[in-house]
Amino acid sequence: MTIILALVGAYEPQISTECISQAYRCLQKIYSGDVIIVAVGNHHTEHRKDCLSIKVKGREITNFTHSNSSYTSTEKYYNQFQIWTRSIFSILLKLKRRFEQIYSIKASSTSTLIIGLTSVDIFPSNQYHFSYGQTDAENGLAIVSGYRIYKRGDTNNRLVKVLLHEYGHLMKLTHCECSCIMSIVSSLSELDERPLKFCSSCINQLLQNNESVSPKNLLILSPGSE
Repeated sequence: MTIILALVGAYEPQISTECISQAYRCLQKIYSGDVIIVAVGNHHTEHRKDCLSIKVKGREITNFTHSNSSYTSTEKYYNQFQIWTRSIFSILLKLKRRFEQIYSIKASSTSTLIIGLTSVDIFPSNQYHFSYGQTDAENGLAIVSGYRIYKRGDTNNRLVKVLLHEYGHLMKLTHCECSCIMSIVSSLSELDERPLKFCSSCINQLLQNNESVSPKNLLILSPGSE
């Protein structure tokens, strides 16, 4: 199995090169198979409108105020459009099918997993205001947005926490009530308090569900640790 880390409209500062490196290193630690990075469309450009050179569906936000003081007025202006996660999933699914075709891989939900990273705001449906991340486990796809979790000088690894949470869903894990990366969060304060680790129950499930998971490194998830 291969994990593809796909940059879909990923640009500074929400998705920095260091964020991508941290996400890549964490996936390498807990997964013994191949982990590769690909860019979809233009990335690391200055503004969102130039970044997404691919067709996506979304919605405009009116009377929008972002509580994160790290944003400048210019960044607010360019991020008042939310992207529908299903629209991104359709792009990731095409990428997955193309990858499987090129390398003659039998198509399945688990042969290739794709985790997308984006700097734009996302929402799963009109019933929700936003989402930090979402998973389409049936097709082996996930998307993580750095838009609402970005913080200057973040030492709490917010993006990595959301990424590993969605990775857990791809590995058939459900939400967990323990002190665990799979616990549910509904605010940034809860995300900051969420530990960067899987609980023992989730680790056992991961090992049962996938032979490519590294049991030794499931307990060592800090991006800076070796």
